[in-house]
Amino acid sequence: MLKPETINQQSKLAQYSRTGEKQDLILSNPQHVFQYRRLVFYVVLGIMQQAFPIAQKAIGIESFKALVNEFFNSHNCKTPQVWKLPLEFCNWFKTSNQVDLNPSYLSELLYFEWLEIEVHTQKDTSTEGLMPFQGNAISSLRLNPYLKSINLNYPYHKFLPEEWLSQKAEYPMVIYRGVSDFKVHFMAVSKFGLGVIQFLLQTENLTLGEFLEILTQQNNEAQSENLQKQVLTFFNQLSHKGILFEASK
Repeated sequence: MLKPETINQQSKLAQYSRTGEKQDLILSNPQHVFQYRRLVFYVVLGIMQQAFPIAQKAIGIESFKALVNEFFNSHNCKTPQVWKLPLEFCNWFKTSNQVDLNPSYLSELLYFEWLEIEVHTQKDTSTEGLMPFQGNAISSLRLNPYLKSINLNYPYHKFLPEEWLSQKAEYPMVIYRGVSDFKVHFMAVSKFGLGVIQFLLQTENLTLGEFLEILTQQNNEAQSENLQKQVLTFFNQLSHKGILFEASK
């Protein structure tokens, strides 16, 4: 059992490693204590650099390093899982005073890069019973279980960083992990396509026939016919990418 004073000194050393403030530490080699903070900080920096390579490149290495240092100094990390630390960084940044000191796209970009990590590390789910989409009206529509969707405001995937701010618009995107290759993939979709995917994410065991019937009920005959063609074309594209499957109901 550790003595209270030992626990107190350990807490102070941990606090020093985060903030650089020594707080009456009892040290046998005080001239070397700065190495603790340097080593711990560079571990955290390495995690963030690996998690957010696009963000680091966009704002520059030194600016990114300063941002991580501010996070490390001011935020009391809660997660015991190292791979989730980038999510804490995202959430911290959104509510910190650093938002106004950095480009307006940065908060979204950090979250976009986090989604890649989240999809990649998502717990494995059984895909037994899933079959390639064939357009069977009575089969259930099933999306890739490792999928996230987002409507981006900036075109990180289409333009250079210096052009992002001037190209602000809507850029719907799907991020998913292949069920066979286990790699993370990205697919740009239309706003209509994003709406279809988000609708399917909110429903369970909906058949193609039922989905097309919903379209018919919500639109006139001419619109319904055109939308059904668009949907079937889109579903075939999703199937080719490994995003949409079907299963027996």
